[in-house]
Amino acid sequence: MVAKGTDIEKSAAPKARSKTPKPRNLQSSDVTQAVAKSSDNAQGSGSYLGLAVLIFLWYTTSVLCNETSKKLVKPADGNPIFDKLTLTLAQLVISSCCGFALTHPAFGLVTYKGIQSKDQLLLTSVLAGVFALGFITLNASFKEMHVSLAMTLRAGEPVCALILAGFFLKSEPFNIKLALSLLPVVIGSGLSAFGGSNATKAPTNAQKGNLILGVGLVMLSNVCFAFRGILTKKIKEQSNPDSYNLFFQLCYLGSAVQTCIIVCVRAFIPDGVLIPSSAMMSRELVVILLNGISFFAYLQLSWAVLARMNVVTHSMCNAMRRPATIFMSLMVNPKPLSFIEGLGMAAACFGSLIYGRVRISIAKEAKKSEPIKAKSS
Repeated sequence: MVAKGTDIEKSAAPKARSKTPKPRNLQSSDVTQAVAKSSDNAQGSGSYLGLAVLIFLWYTTSVLCNETSKKLVKPADGNPIFDKLTLTLAQLVISSCCGFALTHPAFGLVTYKGIQSKDQLLLTSVLAGVFALGFITLNASFKEMHVSLAMTLRAGEPVCALILAGFFLKSEPFNIKLALSLLPVVIGSGLSAFGGSNATKAPTNAQKGNLILGVGLVMLSNVCFAFRGILTKKIKEQSNPDSYNLFFQLCYLGSAVQTCIIVCVRAFIPDGVLIPSSAMMSRELVVILLNGISFFAYLQLSWAVLARMNVVTHSMCNAMRRPATIFMSLMVNPKPLSFIEGLGMAAACFGSLIYGRVRISIAKEAKKSEPIKAKSS
């Protein structure tokens, strides 16, 4: 009997010890969490001003790029320096130079990481072509319509992204909430296009033709930029390059693709490409450099802002960029707005905010479901 009791005591002892918490480990963990939390709070409170400055520069350089692009392809004197093909090439070449400076060891800002495999080279080259085509069509639309209208129609990009992602990305299935949140964007873009021909008199047939062409170009641009996001995700899943090096690769590969396009077009249509003269380029050299540098800056500032916040908050800031760009474009280059056009712009901008808010709610729901899935597994 004593032996049995002894066995019971021996078997119970480990269980009692297993239930006893380790005070030293818990205290160490609590201290570590408290220090990390206080550090995060201090860092967050001290970085609000810097983040606000970055967002302001992001919006400002975006407007500067759009307005200088408009000036280069459709100046007031009617003598354009670039067309849609050569302007995109100039932007990509200047951005390549900026990217080279950013990744050069002499500056030590970003460590250069080259393309690692043939598959990555192939996907990145396709992405560079889509990227270049997106800006070709966007730059071409500036010649057919005001920048504010073009940027309003650009608000339809999430519609294209939602549809294409449902087909090509298994990680992003079609979501009915997102689809419904985009209805104001679609309606607003349509109203802006319908009322954007002329605010003071009935449009001529030529103006209607230019408007239809401009709308088509922006829609094609939206499709290209939606594919850009899909291809970027595929490249990051396979090779995981950082955003700065990926953008640098897009710029120099895009420059090569764009050069091939220009050569092919000139081979079949000798007058199909506007080659700028050295005299005109030297006369507008400041505008050309501003355009290329702002093109590089607003895209890289977008990544810099993303590094300081989560993806969902960045999506909201990107949604706010469009109304800010439209408003600042109208301040820099005023134009009369019809009631329908103004209503459409307001609806598209409001729809962008709704879209960003819905994405936040979906992300929160996904985070809540993650612990449940972990427990069940």
